[in-house]
Amino acid sequence: VDKTRFQMPWTTPMNKNIDDPGIHPMMKPLLKPEELQVGTHYGASFMKWYWVKKYRRRTNSRFHFPEVSLVTGKPIDWMYGEPKSGYEAVKVFGPNTLELKNLPMGRTPQYMEERLRRFFSKFGAIVHCRAVPHPLDPYQCEGTGFITLKSRKAALQAVKAPLKFPASLHDKVVKMRDLDTDKQSDAQQWTKIERWDRQLCSVAEQLHSNLLEKGERSLEQAFRDVSEIDINGRFEAADESVFQRFGGWKAFLQSDPFYELFHITPEGVLRPLLVTSEQRRRILIRARHRLREKRQEDYFPHWRAGRVALPAHTERNIRLWDYSGKDPLPEELQIMSRSTLYHVIHDEKFLLKRRMNKVRNARRKEVREEYRAKYVADKERRLTSKREASERIAQITHG
Repeated sequence: VDKTRFQMPWTTPMNKNIDDPGIHPMMKPLLKPEELQVGTHYGASFMKWYWVKKYRRRTNSRFHFPEVSLVTGKPIDWMYGEPKSGYEAVKVFGPNTLELKNLPMGRTPQYMEERLRRFFSKFGAIVHCRAVPHPLDPYQCEGTGFITLKSRKAALQAVKAPLKFPASLHDKVVKMRDLDTDKQSDAQQWTKIERWDRQLCSVAEQLHSNLLEKGERSLEQAFRDVSEIDINGRFEAADESVFQRFGGWKAFLQSDPFYELFHITPEGVLRPLLVTSEQRRRILIRARHRLREKRQEDYFPHWRAGRVALPAHTERNIRLWDYSGKDPLPEELQIMSRSTLYHVIHDEKFLLKRRMNKVRNARRKEVREEYRAKYVADKERRLTSKREASERIAQITHG
């Protein structure tokens, strides 16, 4: 640790007399006469700051010597550095490189590299993956990363996919940029998808109410008298959310569970199914859960989905560390690993009680499974009979 001197402007000047009892004897050899007249204190610091010569402009023209780069938006150090173009990573990692911004901090670069590899590996083979460490703390990520894919097609597909981290990583939405074509990802893509899913439930409710009041209509006119709210808060015709998420009205109305509200005839006529308001509310709640699952399946598939199967020895090693699908240790072995201060392991009453509880829990589990199977069968039967009755009523009504 270097001894450093720093002035405290809010302190009062010391006494000029070096024999002043207020000055510690160990400090007297270090003091100079001129320093006794200024409020000077001695201390130590763990951070070493080296002196840097102050930069002075040779000319006042900001056209030739701009203070901020027009490409990267960062200040330019004309004395000790050079302007950067923003594409230096291509020279290091090669073509098909993506620049990632807004990565969460508080994690090691190795942790972030593993997360990025698992996400981008579903698009294609990865050549390089780099999470830049922080300059003042090498054990956490700075917020910038680079990923290099093997094919051009995989890089273009990866730019379009929204990458959003969970709440444990601060809900960060990563901004991606292709350094070859300068194409950027839409930072609002995930927000738009969530808004579209919310609007779909509102569209289904409005359409079902309109069909019950005004009667059937053709599938091409399904958007009539149905509106949705755009990203600016204005009302518009309900088309964007349907086509963005399902590609068309027919796929939307025949998806699960919206098929419980609508019936499309072979001639392309859209008719409502008779359900109560409470049933419609429950169907829309299930629709919101199903849309969330669809969102997770579309944008967050498993990193091994669609890939070549792993070798047998690799699968075996993975199963050795996977405890989720394994049965727990027997109760007797778990008890033997505990302290005798809390459990009398060899007590006959205690062991008998544990065996009785185990038999009781097994009996309860069997009863629950029987009740669950009966409930599911009754529910399927009711839904089938209700669907058949609605179709018969629709046939009789519209003849």
